[in-house]
Amino acid sequence: MINYENILLFDGFCNLCSRLVNFIIKRDKKAKFLFVSLQSASGQSLQRDDTKFLAGKIPVYIKHI
Repeated sequence: MINYENILLFDGFCNLCSRLVNFIIKRDKKAKFLFVSLQSASGQSLQRDDTKFLAGKIPVYIKHI
């Protein structure tokens, strides 16, 4: 079962976002976080399925504006 609290959606086209993801991965020794690109099929699905993904939580998006 996926823990939706620990999913970080990120902009896969943004170099800064990708570097931040790599920075976090290197320091996430217990592998608590799951990273999903906004452009991937999983990322698109998570964005559409707000009820399951949000479940009262605030999603974390890593995106260049």
